[in-house]
Amino acid sequence: MTENPERAGKLFEIAEHHGLSTLPGVVEPILDSQILEFRKTYLEWANNRERELLKYLTNTPNIFRTYIKHSDRAYSLASKVVWYHDEVIVRDPVFVLLNEFEEGKSNIEDLKGNVRTLLQFLNSFRSLIEQGFILLKCIERKFEIHPPEFTKKIIEDEKLFNLLCETAFLGHMQKPDSLGNPCDIFQCILDSSRGTFFSLDVPKGTPKGTQIIGPSINMAEILPKVDYRDLIKKADEKKFLDYLRTSFCREVAHTIRSTDMANQLNSAVMFDRDVDPLILSSSGKTIDSGRQMATTGIFNLIVPFMKNIPPDRLADLREKMPAAFIEFRHRLFQIVENAKKEGVVSDEALHEKVIGELTSHLSQLETEMATTLKASNIQGYGSLITASTGILVGSVLSAPITPLLALGGAGAFASLKAVTDSVDAEGKARSNPFYFLWKTQQEK
Repeated sequence: MTENPERAGKLFEIAEHHGLSTLPGVVEPILDSQILEFRKTYLEWANNRERELLKYLTNTPNIFRTYIKHSDRAYSLASKVVWYHDEVIVRDPVFVLLNEFEEGKSNIEDLKGNVRTLLQFLNSFRSLIEQGFILLKCIERKFEIHPPEFTKKIIEDEKLFNLLCETAFLGHMQKPDSLGNPCDIFQCILDSSRGTFFSLDVPKGTPKGTQIIGPSINMAEILPKVDYRDLIKKADEKKFLDYLRTSFCREVAHTIRSTDMANQLNSAVMFDRDVDPLILSSSGKTIDSGRQMATTGIFNLIVPFMKNIPPDRLADLREKMPAAFIEFRHRLFQIVENAKKEGVVSDEALHEKVIGELTSHLSQLETEMATTLKASNIQGYGSLITASTGILVGSVLSAPITPLLALGGAGAFASLKAVTDSVDAEGKARSNPFYFLWKTQQEK
């Protein structure tokens, strides 16, 4: 039996076995028989992997894992947050593409190009996938393509509808129809769908029976972005709003399904948009609050401390000091649990308390390090550690979300760069549960 059959690293072997390059920029001809054989092999393996994955997730309910809803940002977000989690689960885009292809009906040339693009994209995350830090889930899109009726009721909420308008990319341009008359073309891009349609009007005085053909549309083209309020003025309001409502129902279904998926996978769920928690609130959907708080929720609280540190460096530190990392993560959980027992009921108060405690512990550890090193005549120790507050977005006590991580931004701490080479001081500090966090600050 294959070791770790729930992992998806074999996808690269399958592709290469069928002569499909996973190296970025390599464009080689792909035969029809080649892509069809790859499809057959991949789908058979993916379905077997799926059964093993569900079995594995059922048997390991207490692992720090999170599910990330599919979007164009999902893999980038996964690579940024995986250092804190044990596993991050995302949708397998190759499975979706191959599963939806219908031999004899779908365009096989499109399939070849899209498969090549996906394989080369996934190659950027090959190490994380092969090691099992990123797990791939086989997910069909029927729920999003044909959203349930109840989603129509959810988007009637004015606040949610307006926030969806602000979240979506809305585009507009005009092109002539076959008679040379201007025709409005509209576009709406969301995580769940990307649609383009045109509104074809018949000018007054047009003879009956005249055939009017709409403008040609390149579905891959991104139209000039416009504000929702401006589009209403340009468009036939009913047609445009009907189009938006259809797109928004799909988006609502996409978000709701992600919570169902997370519950099924014994996982927390991570969002990176403000609209998603509002969708969940409006739908009445719930998630495992304990698991959510212990993983994604607490992760939100330490975002301010990780500014300006590359995610791969954080992963490297975790690998070098696994015990210190586990102890730090456990202590974080205790801080949050104690705060809740003390009656902290708002996200803002919890944020303030956790930041305050971490800052205090870091300052104490820095003082201890500085005192030890000063006694050893090692100069250059740093200054008081202070946390940057007010930059965390999201909820921890209810349904938390994760902000887009600007991990290249300005740092929130002064650090002790000059003192980290002292073996004695480091040895003493390693017993401190906040040593891992202190060590990360030396990377700034």
